[in-house]
Amino acid sequence: DHLGIDMTGDVLNGADDNAAGTAVVMEAARVMKLNSFKPKRTIVFALWAAEEEGLLGSKYYTENPLYPLDKTVANINLDMEGHGTGQVGASGAYYAPEVWEFLKARLPKEVLDNTVPGRGGPGGSDHTHFLYNGVPAFMVGTSGPHFKTNRVGDIIGLIKPEILKNSGDFVVAALEVLSTDPKIPI
Repeated sequence: DHLGIDMTGDVLNGADDNAAGTAVVMEAARVMKLNSFKPKRTIVFALWAAEEEGLLGSKYYTENPLYPLDKTVANINLDMEGHGTGQVGASGAYYAPEVWEFLKARLPKEVLDNTVPGRGGPGGSDHTHFLYNGVPAFMVGTSGPHFKTNRVGDIIGLIKPEILKNSGDFVVAALEVLSTDPKIPI
């Protein structure tokens, strides 16, 4: 999910946009495995390439899904998880209201209290092609300012681990709810 090297030869590291999201996905999968979590629904952990070049990886997946899109309960897209206020922005309440209300009623209070729901919608990140294909989708990123996005200087030294943890707590809790409760509206 990044731009590589710019015209002057400087490396655009992409720590916040989006190695941070990748780290949260991998950690959520690790924690769920470590805790011997047994979902009742399939969970697909996926990392897309070429978001910055036009959402190419997620577009390809939605055209060639490993798991049928018509059986996909929701897509939780993580993008820019390492800076900000520490609150987790969960945009998608407008485009996936039934799923958001379902989550809101079942997420642990401490996770919900640290979550800022947003309208959401297509554009700008990998959840877009899921929405285009009728899959409820949430763009999850930390609220507040993000530094050096798509520029030189988006480095690991600016990433705040405690903010990554907040995103991870939301993702794990949401996945547990979405993958175990038989009443989720599909």
